[in-house]
Amino acid sequence: PATIARAERRARSPAPMMAARPLASVAAAAAGPPHWPVIGALPFFMKHEGMNKCFDFQQELYKYGNIVRCDVAGKRMAYIFDPAEYMKIHRAAGSTPLSSTSELWFFTKYYSDPRVRERYGGKMPMAFQEGTSWQKARHALQPGIFGSEDAMSYQPALVEVAAAASKALPSWTATGEDMQEFINRITFELIVKVILGRRIDVLSRESADPRDVRFIKATLALNIRGGTMLRSPLGEWNATLGLPEWKHFVEDQNYVMERSDQLVREALESRPTDSSMQEDSCLPWLYRLIKAGDLSHEEIVLNVAGFLQGGVDTTGNAIYWNLVHLAANPHEQDKLAEQLRQVGDVPLDTAALQSVPLLSAVVRESHRLTPAVAGAFRRLSAPIELLDQKRTGSSKAVSMPGDISYIFSTLGLSMDPAIIDAPHEFRPERWLSSKEERKGTPMEVLDHRLMSQPFSFGPRMCIGARVAQVEMNLVLARFVRDYRFTLDPEGQQWGVVFDGFFPGPSPAPTFKFEPRS
Repeated sequence: PATIARAERRARSPAPMMAARPLASVAAAAAGPPHWPVIGALPFFMKHEGMNKCFDFQQELYKYGNIVRCDVAGKRMAYIFDPAEYMKIHRAAGSTPLSSTSELWFFTKYYSDPRVRERYGGKMPMAFQEGTSWQKARHALQPGIFGSEDAMSYQPALVEVAAAASKALPSWTATGEDMQEFINRITFELIVKVILGRRIDVLSRESADPRDVRFIKATLALNIRGGTMLRSPLGEWNATLGLPEWKHFVEDQNYVMERSDQLVREALESRPTDSSMQEDSCLPWLYRLIKAGDLSHEEIVLNVAGFLQGGVDTTGNAIYWNLVHLAANPHEQDKLAEQLRQVGDVPLDTAALQSVPLLSAVVRESHRLTPAVAGAFRRLSAPIELLDQKRTGSSKAVSMPGDISYIFSTLGLSMDPAIIDAPHEFRPERWLSSKEERKGTPMEVLDHRLMSQPFSFGPRMCIGARVAQVEMNLVLARFVRDYRFTLDPEGQQWGVVFDGFFPGPSPAPTFKFEPRS
C-alpha cells in the first residue's frame, strides 16, 4: 500500500524539468580511419602514402567527414576541412596563438641549442616564439613589410627583377629540374632586393656567387630533410640518435645562418649615410628595421635568415605551379596573354595589372588545384567542440580533446564535385564572377579567406604575404606577356608528391618557351 501511495503522489506531481545537458555530454568522437593501440592509424597512413602523397592522403581522409581524427604513431592529429570550424580553433587560440612552427620540432631544437643561442644573444626567431615575447617581436618586424602600402613600396625593385628574370629565362628551360631551380633563383633575387636593397645576380649561371647558390640549395635541402623528419614515425628520435638526416639538417641550417649574417653585414657596410633621413618607402626593409631601432643585430640576422628562406621556397613553389598549369592549358594562357597585350607596352606593375582580371583568376585556380603548402597548423591545449556538417544523423557535434595538432586542409571542399563543377579541370574563368554572385551557391564556401589564398590570416598570418603576392603577379605577368610556353613533349603526366614541406609535380614536366611577337 505504501508503494502504491508513493506512485500515486508522483503521478499527481508535475514532472521535474530535465536540466539541459552541456554539449560535451552529447558530442561524439571525431570520425576517422581505424585506429590501433600505440600505432594509431599508421596502417591507413602507410596504405595511402601519407609521407609522400599528402594530397591524395588528405582527400581520402575527407571521405570520413569535415573533422577527421588521424593519430599516427603517438602523434595526436585532426584534419579540419571546414573553414568555419577551423575559425573556432583560431579564435580559441587567442591573440597570442601557438604557432604552426611548434610542429617543426627540428627548427625549435636547432635554435634551442646552447651554442646557437649563445651566438645570437639567447634570442629566437619571431616565428618560433610564443606568447608576449612573440607578440613583441611581431610588432617590431611588421612595419615596412606587412601592410599593403609597404608591399607596394617595393614594386619598382620587383618590376626590375621580373624583367631581368624574363630576359634570362631561355637559358633555363632545358629540363624540368632546371626550371624549378631557376624559379627558386628568381624568388631569392626578389626577396634579397626587398630586404637588402641590392641585386645579387643569381639569375645568371655564369656570374652567380657560389655562396648564394649554396644558400638556395641549402634552403631547399632543409625543406626536404625537415619534411622527411616531420612525417617520419621516428620523429625526434632522428635528433636523439644523431641520425644522418638530422646531422645534414644542422649543417645546412648552420650555412644558412652564416650566409645570412654575411649578407646583412655587407648591406650595412654599403648603407648610405643619409638613409636615416630618407622616407621609409625609399628604403629596403633592413634599413627600415635599423632606423626603427627596436631590434638588436642578432635579432635582425635571425629573422632575416628566416625571411630569406621563406622567400625562396613558398613563393617559388606557388609561381612554379602556376607555370605548370598554364603550360598544360595553353588556351587559358593565350586568353591571359591577350589581356596583357591590351595593357600595352608599359611596365607591368600592380596599377597596370588591375585591368587584367584573368591573372588573379589564374592564381586562384592554381591555388585551388595545387596549393603551395599542404595546410595550416594549430595546436590547442584545451578541449574544444566542433560541428561536422558532413556527418549523418541527428548529432553533428564533435568533441575534440586537448593537446592535439589541428591541420586545416583545402583539399576536401575544393575538390568536391558537389561544390565545384569539374574539380580536376583548370578553369580560371570560374573566378571571374564576383563573390556576391557566388553567395547562396555551393561555391560560396570556397571564398572563405582560408580557402582562397595560402597565407592564412589573423595574428599569425604570414608577415610577407602581401609582398609575395606582388612578386608572384609580376613574375607571372611578365613571363606570359613575353613567352608562349607549352609542355614539351605534349601530354606529359605527373603526380603530386611531397619532397619535403612542399608539393610538387613528379616527374617534373619539361617546357618549351617561344617568344611572343
